Amino acid sequence: MRGRALSRPETSSATIDRPNLNHIVREHVKGTIFSGFIKPGDKVSEDEIAKTLGISRTPVKLALTELATEGLVELVPRRGAFVRQFSDNDVIEIYEIREAIEALAARLAARHITEEGIQSLKAINSRFEAVAEDFLSATGEKKQRILRDMKAADLDFHRELLYATGNKHLIDFMGIQVIEFHSFLYGYPRNPEVEMPITRDQHSEIIKA
Repeated sequence: MRGRALSRPETSSATIDRPNLNHIVREHVKGTIFSGFIKPGDKVSEDEIAKTLGISRTPVKLALTELATEGLVELVPRRGAFVRQFSDNDVIEIYEIREAIEALAARLAARHITEEGIQSLKAINSRFEAVAEDFLSATGEKKQRILRDMKAADLDFHRELLYATGNKHLIDFMGIQVIEFHSFLYGYPRNPEVEMPITRDQHSEIIKA
């Protein structure tokens, strides 16, 4: 399953070449942000990331600079990096882009998806349903943790759908980034209890199609 790099890598930084190390750090930071562990406006701790990954702060600084170029974090002189806060208009524009991309992705996936891909979508949706069921009865911090798990399952579903298109340029050019941004925006004010069954049913209809 394609997913987020949140856990500590098994390989030490001494045995990882620079391009791979940069990728690991970027994916770790993005995963931490997209999963909701660091929220919009929060400072991104270089020391904590370096300690978690067992590396120096230099590749962390580089990763944050690259993520600032992508628009995910903001670098403030003498203060550090902060998770970007999006305006209502930002959210609307990102949703508009995602709507166009995923409509195309769904059409292409319907033509090219394999049986293995369909089974993968079903498994992810079953995971989403199980987590959503737990969410309804949870409270407090447990509810927030389950919400993060639910967001991760939703993100995995749409990633898998995009990969099923077989269109490398669609995936590389913009698709994954837009979908990940949507997962991040899931942390903005919403009503999970109302939207969970809608999302579940939409996933099921996509699989059937």
